[in-house]
Formats: sequence, C-alpha cells, structure tokens
Amino acid sequence: MVGFDTLGQLSWSYTLAGSLNAPWSLREIPDVNGDGTPEILGLYGFNGGLFAITEDAGIPVWTASLGASNGGKIVLLNDLNNNGYVDFALSGPQVFYRLDSYLGNVLWSVPLNSSYVRGIDYLSDVNGDNIRDIAVATQQPGKIIVLNGANGTMLSEYVFGTSISQRGDRVARLSSIDGNASTEFVGGNREGRVICFSGGQNTVGVEPEPASIPTEFSVSQNYPNPFNPTTTIEIDLPVQGNLTVKVFDVLGREVRSFDYEKASAGVHKIVWDGTNQRGMSVASGVYFYHVRVGEKTAVRRMLMLK
Repeated sequence: MVGFDTLGQLSWSYTLAGSLNAPWSLREIPDVNGDGTPEILGLYGFNGGLFAITEDAGIPVWTASLGASNGGKIVLLNDLNNNGYVDFALSGPQVFYRLDSYLGNVLWSVPLNSSYVRGIDYLSDVNGDNIRDIAVATQQPGKIIVLNGANGTMLSEYVFGTSISQRGDRVARLSSIDGNASTEFVGGNREGRVICFSGGQNTVGVEPEPASIPTEFSVSQNYPNPFNPTTTIEIDLPVQGNLTVKVFDVLGREVRSFDYEKASAGVHKIVWDGTNQRGMSVASGVYFYHVRVGEKTAVRRMLMLK
C-alpha cells in the first residue's frame, strides 16, 4: 500500500504481511492513537488480516488476524462499549465479529453455521433494545441473518438454499418503506433472487452515525417532507454538546421537545412520529423545528399531510 500527498507524490508505503496480501477493504476511521489525525483501517488476504495505520505516514497502530476469509467489506458501527472509539464489523471471515477500532479487540463473535460471510450492512434497531442491529448474507448455506448488535444473538434467519448456486451474496439497508422509524433491508443471492425484509418497529430517538466527524454544525431539511406520520431530522455536530430540538406549530406553541445532554460529535438523526409530549397525534399542517447546540441554532419548516 502507498499514500500520496496533495500533489500526487509518493508520501509513504506500508507492506502487508504474507504472500496473499491484496487489500479487500479500506476505511478511514477517527483517530485511535491520540495524534489528532484519522487512521486507515484495512482488511486483506485469505487469513482475515486486519490493520490500522496512521493516515499521514502509514505507520502501524495495530494488526490482527481473524482466520480463513474470502473477500470482504468493512462496515463502521457505533461505539458499543462507550470507550470513545467506533466499532466495526466485516464480511469475509467464516465467523462474524464485532470489533473495537481502538486496538482491534473482539467485542463479540458468533459462528453462523455457514461458510463465508458474503455481505453485511448496519440496520436500525430491529428488536427495540435501543441498539442498532446487523444484517448478514452467508455463502453456504445461503442465508440472510439479522444479528442483535449488542451481543450477536440471532434475531431472524431466511434460507435461500443449501447449494453454492443459492449462496447469499449481498444485503443492504433501505430507507423506511412502511412509514415507521425502522429501516427496511434487501438481501440477494447468486440465483438473482432479491427479497425485501421489514426492519421491524422502532422508537423515537437520537442515533449518532459512525462516520467521519463533521467539520461544522448544520441541520438538514427533514425527510420525507411532506410526511405522514414519521419524519427524520439530521444534525451534524462537530463537537460534543447539549442538543435540544423543539417542534412548534404555526401559532408558536411548543408541540414536542427532544433534549440530549452531552450529545457526541457526529451525525445525529432524530425521528419525530407526529405526536405531542402526551403521545397524541397532531393535526395536519405546517410545523417548525428549532435546533440548538450551545450558541448554535437553526430553524426549518416542515409539513404534515394526513
């Protein structure tokens, strides 16, 4: 592997261990070694090789191996153990792992009674425990499996078949189709079959996405808009802060309030289900949401149509 500067000049190189050392997946992750710059997380080889290296110099931070693997994609997850570092999971190995990006430690692992993991995506909270869950596609038998994000317990399983021609290949999260706060997902197999699955029921809440930290405060237009009855408000926080979102009607009366102390830096999604503080549905019409973090504020207009 090599890194280049902004002029396209070779800046650093990093040699992967072993003879079968082609990298299959690379992801930028927030700083884990305390130098203030992001790191690069990588998956390579047929031994489930993992590494984290500094983004600016290609210096190793940690390495690990997960055993036999075939291809693979890294997906970033939220910080399950609250140590301040994002988690990640990956396709490729024969055992499914949730790992901590700080040192590559395994938080939990689960054998799936199948061969290689062929696909993976991060779902919303399927089982109502306020922790996002994970969808997995396996090779043989070909399966689509939903795992509890907290501990790897199997929540559901769909079997395409047992032959290699029926292997599960891909799984991908969708936006909500049925109007609730959960996200549906699709799974596909080698035969060309694609099946859409319900994401289940979900509760209103705030969810930081495990992506790169935003550089500035911003509030996006809610989506969908117009809506009935659920809509999502997305907020970018560059630093930790007390987050307040208030919904007002056209007469300036407060309808609903969301308050989160010490919301972490990241991308947050607040889902409003069209109810007031007492849990009663509000009427169709124009509403305004006011977002405040410290001295930063923003106001947007939205429309409920029943």
